[in-house]
Amino acid sequence: MGSRERRCLMVFLDLFLINAALLGAFYLRFERIRLEHLRIILAVAAPGAAVRLLINYFFGLYHRAWEYASIEEVAGIAASATLGTIFNGLLLFFAFQYYPPRSILLLIWILNIAFLGVTRLSWRILRRGGPYYPGKEAKKVLLVGAGDGGVLVARELENHYGKAVKIVGFIDDDPGKQGQQILGYSVLGGREDLCAAASRYNADEIIISMPSVPRKKLRQIVSLAQTTGKQVKILPGVFDLIEGNVTVQQIRQVELEDLLGRDPVEVDLERISSYLENQVVLVTGAGGSIGSELCRQLMGFSPAGLLLLDISENDIYQVELELRQRGAVPLQALVKDIRDRAS
Repeated sequence: MGSRERRCLMVFLDLFLINAALLGAFYLRFERIRLEHLRIILAVAAPGAAVRLLINYFFGLYHRAWEYASIEEVAGIAASATLGTIFNGLLLFFAFQYYPPRSILLLIWILNIAFLGVTRLSWRILRRGGPYYPGKEAKKVLLVGAGDGGVLVARELENHYGKAVKIVGFIDDDPGKQGQQILGYSVLGGREDLCAAASRYNADEIIISMPSVPRKKLRQIVSLAQTTGKQVKILPGVFDLIEGNVTVQQIRQVELEDLLGRDPVEVDLERISSYLENQVVLVTGAGGSIGSELCRQLMGFSPAGLLLLDISENDIYQVELELRQRGAVPLQALVKDIRDRAS
């Protein structure tokens, strides 16, 4: 369903629910709808609904992505319902000289929040259900870390994979979180319970979502997770979390630099780009992790050519295929052993 069709559907649904809230308030207050009440309801229904729809529009209730609803969206619903209820009271008092019991206005307010909230948040519930692939069993994921990083990963998995992924719970060393529920998932215990939880819930994958944990502690957790025999993945560093760049695409396999006791050294290629441009560059060990990344960086500085030297024919072939898709820099793969002087 397109955004325009969805907005139209929500407007018509609101039109019905606004009047249902008005009717329901009178019924709950008086336990029946008398004739004089019905006359007042019919008189107020059209102008009251029109103004409430305008208020909803003003508060952006028809232009929000309700699949990702949060406390801000709930506050918008409450504010819109409050302003609309005030208008209802003024309309009844000044236009129809009807002095409604305060409980009527309170019920109108509560029912409007309830009806608007249910219809909006149902989009999120449906989104949480996510895509479903018949015949394919959901992948069970155990999250290590129930802090901000873990919450972001859980939400991202829900939004991106839906029913294709089942989160079995969290592991966290904080005693205050253990035994609690976060986003509806239980914190199953501390680090010492990781192996037992992975086995008990038959987890297929363990995701370490602790972007600011010290490297020493991270090595211990990774080592412990790997003893389970499950696939182990990791969330990138704290800066990705701060900048809000956490997505399922960034959750990756554990790499060596994640476990180092120091931060990896970054080469400032911008400063040396002046003598790389229009030059033929030879990269030894181009098929390895460091050499291949260096080649990727060099492609951005427009060298006249790039010579890829490595002893492994398979590795150099894969790197060459990738680099040819990245740009038009002339490439030449050299399968050589630098210890062989004759070559």
